[in-house]
Amino acid sequence: MTFLNRGSKSLAAILFSDVESFTSRMAENESHVLALVQRDFQCMTELCQHFDGRVIKSTGDGLIMCFNSAEKAVLCAVQIQAQLMADAKRLAAEDVLRHRIGIHLGEITFTSNDVMGSGVNIAARLQGQAPSGGICISQTVYDVIKSNSAVSIKAIGEKQLKGIKEPMVLYHIDLPEETVKKIAQENQERTISAKQKYPLAKQDSNVVQSSRSLPKVLLTSLIVTGLITALRYLGVLQPLELWAFNQMMQLRPTESLDKRITVITIDDDDRRIYGDNIYSISDESLEKLLTILEKHKPRVIGLDLYRDSPEKTSSTVVSPSLQRMSNVVGICKISDPTVGSAGIAPPQGLPSKRVGFSDFIEDIDGVLRRQILALKPDAADPCQTSYALSVLLAFQYLKVDGFNLKWTSDQQLQIGSVIFPKLRSHFGGYQGINATNQILINFRSQLLNPGSQITLTQVLTGNVSKGAFEDRVVLIGVVSPQNGDQWKTVYSWQNIKTIPGVMVHAHVVSQMLSAVKDNRPLIWAWPQWIDVLWLLGWGGIGMLIVRLGQSFIWLGVGLGIASLTLYSTCFLVLTIGGWLPFIPSMLVLIGVISWGMIARIR
Repeated sequence: MTFLNRGSKSLAAILFSDVESFTSRMAENESHVLALVQRDFQCMTELCQHFDGRVIKSTGDGLIMCFNSAEKAVLCAVQIQAQLMADAKRLAAEDVLRHRIGIHLGEITFTSNDVMGSGVNIAARLQGQAPSGGICISQTVYDVIKSNSAVSIKAIGEKQLKGIKEPMVLYHIDLPEETVKKIAQENQERTISAKQKYPLAKQDSNVVQSSRSLPKVLLTSLIVTGLITALRYLGVLQPLELWAFNQMMQLRPTESLDKRITVITIDDDDRRIYGDNIYSISDESLEKLLTILEKHKPRVIGLDLYRDSPEKTSSTVVSPSLQRMSNVVGICKISDPTVGSAGIAPPQGLPSKRVGFSDFIEDIDGVLRRQILALKPDAADPCQTSYALSVLLAFQYLKVDGFNLKWTSDQQLQIGSVIFPKLRSHFGGYQGINATNQILINFRSQLLNPGSQITLTQVLTGNVSKGAFEDRVVLIGVVSPQNGDQWKTVYSWQNIKTIPGVMVHAHVVSQMLSAVKDNRPLIWAWPQWIDVLWLLGWGGIGMLIVRLGQSFIWLGVGLGIASLTLYSTCFLVLTIGGWLPFIPSMLVLIGVISWGMIARIR
């Protein structure tokens, strides 16, 4: 069929179809009705092409067709209704749609993908005057086809159509039973091919629709998953993933205190009495403290104190107790040229095997989630130790119980049979980070201090109970905010905004002791390829929701249930140490279901 160019006017026959009671049928079972509409549209489109017509567009529940002659438009309409009526005899009532058709011959204007003009408006009004499963035509169409004996025409008189100034004489085209049988018989051979591709026999129409749209849904799921995976790999989702990690960590149940750890805190009052700067206490006070602790027989002592202010390089005083007590571990600080830090040397008299570095590493959002286990300092660095303070304290404690420390072939720290899963550059929500010899800190719930706590003044004045330090890890450190050793953690959005560095060391020590002796979980994450499979799985769940959702309400309910299931799964797995990709999975789920909603609107 040849039509004029875009923007040109032409005299043409317009066929306008519509599904009777479409809105109420959609409310009953949306997905099923949509499948039936697509089934009938396929039949109608093939018949339109057979009569040299052109389907201009779909109106949702109807089609607009254009023909060069009114006769072909009417014959096509008769064939459509006859075919649908013949097929309805073999279908269940719920699988039958009744279409109404209006036809008018008039002047229209073509655009690139649409047709406009009074002819279209009148045809749209005519279909509303057609009976269920019938055809209504205008006077102009009647004048052309009235001599055609193949159809039976009945005048219904003048009608005032909405939006049309003058009343119009309208006609119905009758479809007697014998005509339906005759036309169905004549069209049997011509339509058999279409029937094989789009069966109209009694069957589940959802299956028919699924066979046509399933590849599109699958492709969409793969595209959405691929896009989210790429964005995640590039680090775009990292802030959201770290935020979600914080929220889930905060919801974990409160844990009991670790009775193997005691922290001696040095607050502002203690510093005023026993201190000589904001970073430490006087040499005399430290010597007295160590002498008292030696009598209480702690298993290992962690001295989280710089023996001089960071502006100096090392202490000039050699502590007799530090030299004598082999269970004391001091600290130093690794230099960091990127922030202008020259590093801080360890206390005088301590061998390197009894010195651990005190350095932490913050994430880009200023939150401390990672612990450096080991590193190799430069030769000129004032801090010449390979292990973190917390690692040395945990190892010295566990060595008494017969546990040995070693590194596996893939450079993961192992104590006894427990391997501490090291971070990778792409680990959980982290993407592209420097993760050398690091683990995630599994803080002991929202507690400020994972163990017991006592002030320096209480110890030096003898106000301590018997057994307060015996056979324990004892950490000594400044908790005053003025010394700058304060850190945000995953719990910093609750009542506790920051915690002192000595408490962070205590949490890491408790984490290592509990993992080896109590089987407390460490935080792990899947390799990337398993994460991708997980995302594909949630894309599949989104596909299933799109396929089964019978309305937008059901799609919303399905999304809500799936989201709750996803969050609950990720949270429960985190309680046993697993960091699953919640945010990417949620985005995949929303993306696939949103596509399903948009597709239905279209």
